[in-house]
Amino acid sequence: MSREKKNRIHPEVFELRAIFTEAIAFNQLTHKTFDTIFSDIDKAYIERDKFRNFIARRDLMGDFLKADQFGELDL
Repeated sequence: MSREKKNRIHPEVFELRAIFTEAIAFNQLTHKTFDTIFSDIDKAYIERDKFRNFIARRDLMGDFLKADQFGELDL
């Protein structure tokens, strides 16, 4: 049985997409909204980089990639 990656979007990304969609639909993309969206994106990348750094320092990248390949990390 082959394992297929599910086509899903992270809940926080859904929220950001909703904000963008609403802003575009009502022509209300303010600087505050824009800044909030990209601040949230920045936080996600910072957390991702901290996680990658942790994994790399502990020599766990192979274990992580194997678990990801076999779907053991799916939520």
